[in-house]
Amino acid sequence: MNTKEFQAAFAIADNPDNELHNEDIDIFHGIALPGFQPVVATVRQVASMLRWQALFIATKPGETKWDTQELTELKRLFKTRITVLQ
Repeated sequence: MNTKEFQAAFAIADNPDNELHNEDIDIFHGIALPGFQPVVATVRQVASMLRWQALFIATKPGETKWDTQELTELKRLFKTRITVLQ
């Protein structure tokens, strides 16, 4: 996954109007483990994973707070472990 693809996935994840709860993110299970085998995923699956892993629960309606350290770590992992389906 390259930077442009990551940015596209983040833009989808960052928009609360995008419904992502039906995207299958089970393929990412164990992505941080050394034996994880690379996977092919859609941008929407990546966006859903970003929300699941790095978005804090909002304390006010409409408010989002991203864990920037987690986003950085996911970007590093996704670079070599995910191929985005075009």
